[in-house]
Amino acid sequence: MINLLLIRRDAATNGDLFIDRDFQAVTREDPDHGLDAGMPLEEIRAAKPCAIPAGAYQVFVWRRDEIDTLGLADVPGFVGVGFEEAGDEELGGSIAVGHEPQDLVALRLKIAPRIRAGEPCWLTIDRETTLAR
Repeated sequence: MINLLLIRRDAATNGDLFIDRDFQAVTREDPDHGLDAGMPLEEIRAAKPCAIPAGAYQVFVWRRDEIDTLGLADVPGFVGVGFEEAGDEELGGSIAVGHEPQDLVALRLKIAPRIRAGEPCWLTIDRETTLAR
């Protein structure tokens, strides 16, 4: 199984992404409003625009414009979220990987072939403050 871990470092949405405990890239998200996957859906929807709730999500691959795209399944209150190229725009819940487009490409190359081969992949999102306890 592929284990991705995203540690949110602050409410300003900066984080670190790990693959099987190895650092992969920095990340950026919409503002973290302290949401967790177990919260009522109405609370999650009312907080938008925001980062997706902390929790665990299955990662899947689909083809978009001849490119492997990494999506997240069953994110409460969100549809069509996944990993995106870094940029300055609002992300709609998606996670921007790295500082350059090649950072997302590197992530895709490391995990997409394994997912297509049938290996399950899960992303766990947590906050640095939670892990320090």
